[in-house]
Amino acid sequence: MVELQNHDREVIYNKLHALGIGVNVHYIPIHFHPYYQHLGFNKGDFPVSEQFYSSALTLPLFADMTLDQQTHVIASLREVLV
Repeated sequence: MVELQNHDREVIYNKLHALGIGVNVHYIPIHFHPYYQHLGFNKGDFPVSEQFYSSALTLPLFADMTLDQQTHVIASLREVLV
């Protein structure tokens, strides 16, 4: 996972996908989930978790990831962030 402070997450997400990197968005704050809406939490109640969620992407990571795949992810991330 990488936190993208000072970058537009959607732009980075789309650029990485275009380069064949399967990034994703995870760690949705619990109070955003529909199941918990009835508890009365509002946007802004947990600003740190909301800020993290709005700026984080999950990078590919799995047990049999090859060195070439790791290198491709790293090079692609460098390319879109620089």
